[in-house]
Amino acid sequence: MLDPSATGQVIARSSVRPAHPAESMETLHRALSAATAGRDGAALLVRGEAGIGRTTFLGEAALLAERLGFRTAWARSHPPVHEERLVTVRQLREELDRGGSGPTRTGRPLCHTAGAGTGLYRSVAAAQTDRPVLLAIDDLQWCDAWSLREVSHLLHRRTGLRVVVLAALRGDLPATHPEACRDVVTAMRQLRLRGLDRTAAEQLVRSVLPGTPDPGFVTACLRATRGNPRLLLALLTELAEHGVEPDRMGAGLLARFAPEVAAQHVLAVAGGPDSDAWRLAAALAVLGGRATLERAAALAGLPLEGAAHAADLLFRAELLATGRPLAFSHPIVGDAVARHLPAGTAAWLHGRAAVLAPATATAPTTAAAPTPVTTPAALTPPAAPPVTELRCLGGFRLVLRGHEVDCSSARPKTRSLLRLLALHGGRAVHREVLLDALWPDLPSDAGVRNLQVTVSRLRVLLGPGLLVRTGASYGLALDGELVSDVREFEHAADAARGYARATGEERAAGLRAARRWYGGDLLPEEGPAEWVVEERARLRARAAEVSALLAEAELATGRIRAAVRAAEESLRLEPFHDAAWRTLIDAYRRAGDRASSEQASRRYDDMLSSLA
Repeated sequence: MLDPSATGQVIARSSVRPAHPAESMETLHRALSAATAGRDGAALLVRGEAGIGRTTFLGEAALLAERLGFRTAWARSHPPVHEERLVTVRQLREELDRGGSGPTRTGRPLCHTAGAGTGLYRSVAAAQTDRPVLLAIDDLQWCDAWSLREVSHLLHRRTGLRVVVLAALRGDLPATHPEACRDVVTAMRQLRLRGLDRTAAEQLVRSVLPGTPDPGFVTACLRATRGNPRLLLALLTELAEHGVEPDRMGAGLLARFAPEVAAQHVLAVAGGPDSDAWRLAAALAVLGGRATLERAAALAGLPLEGAAHAADLLFRAELLATGRPLAFSHPIVGDAVARHLPAGTAAWLHGRAAVLAPATATAPTTAAAPTPVTTPAALTPPAAPPVTELRCLGGFRLVLRGHEVDCSSARPKTRSLLRLLALHGGRAVHREVLLDALWPDLPSDAGVRNLQVTVSRLRVLLGPGLLVRTGASYGLALDGELVSDVREFEHAADAARGYARATGEERAAGLRAARRWYGGDLLPEEGPAEWVVEERARLRARAAEVSALLAEAELATGRIRAAVRAAEESLRLEPFHDAAWRTLIDAYRRAGDRASSEQASRRYDDMLSSLA
């Protein structure tokens, strides 16, 4: 029989950080010991919340089993796009056919004769004759029905087999095939992974930060992350990059870094502050971390289909729980997103949320016949007011009455007219302005005829009532609330001027909000068109100034890496921005990166030489 102490020594020699409760690891040790000793196999089901480390636990188990001489096979299920038979079992059998972590005794394929329903059992029975077998199945809830039946068949006939079946299950998700999954789950011993205990948290701190952790620092870590391994590791990594030590002073800094780390994780998953996924997460946070998809989409200014895709992205990253309504998988995530929002943006979203709030019922009700709160009618909010979304920075996008305008098949002048009118929002544009912008070289009569034809084509593209004429002027009927990235960027940049007396963190947050709205050059589709070039250059220069100010604010708050990113972004937009160069060089010096500082100084000198 395998000595548990020897198993512990194998773990100690591995590179995997200890991040799981001792009782879970002890149960795994006993199962592996029994299989090694030739006793009946074991079946363990790992459950836990998002980010708690289910997949990591399976990886540690596979590493440990391989070091102990096991033949291992791994399979991971995914949300089914279309039903396919035996996906999970095929992964397991292919690995066993290859010999798993080592060659088979006979050298022949292990399961080429296996029939339907018994293939996995026969493969395992053949593979375990010379070495015990570990089967690891991640995300069991998405396993196909045929694979579940084969796994169930193996579990109920594992007597005498040297096999350990280890599966991970997200408890907050419904199974794709509930009955078949229930048959497997009931045949397995369940291990619920909880947040890190104090000992595990201290070990994780020691592995990332230098020195002996102060007890108060470990306590602060557990309080800030609730023992979630993923969040704690991200937090410690951020602290290490800022040179924070695990002492009492470092404990005081945790409250400042923890929300930012969690929010940055959401931002990275979402694809940046201008992504649909981040806008949906921000809307959900403002709505209290729980809302219907329709209401969150309306607040975020997203069409319903786009919001659904954004929710799928957050869900796959385990940031959203399953089911209805939408909800964050962990309260920490919602709190972090809410705290990350600049004050102005948060106030604006809260104001919109008040407009979208369901109307209070005024009809009388009686106690004898209360309205069931679980009916679809009770869960469906009233229709949200129409939201018009206009994106001109980094690319053109226009959403009218919940539908994105597709102008890919329109003629170039029709697209240009649409962009020019959209750039003016709902304001009417005089005919002469349109003629000067789109047909500057044509005589007046010819230009007017071209404009009339182009206006007619644009009306066909947009549909009735969306392009209106008032006298000699034309404009778009942008009913409802208008969300324009140009307007929001200008407003946020103007507001940033009032941050001179604010704290460093408040100033940085306001400047970040302004910078997020700038997605790139104004209407790049229009190329060097004269009517857009001047405005494009003005907005680009303003974005460079905002980034340079942000770099100074980040440096003042000790966020050196963020200061470097902001300074580099400012110089990308405006290579001759003197203040950005000075901030970049200073940031590298404060970070102790002498080589990068000297390189930046040489680049600065080259820039100055080019001006001579």
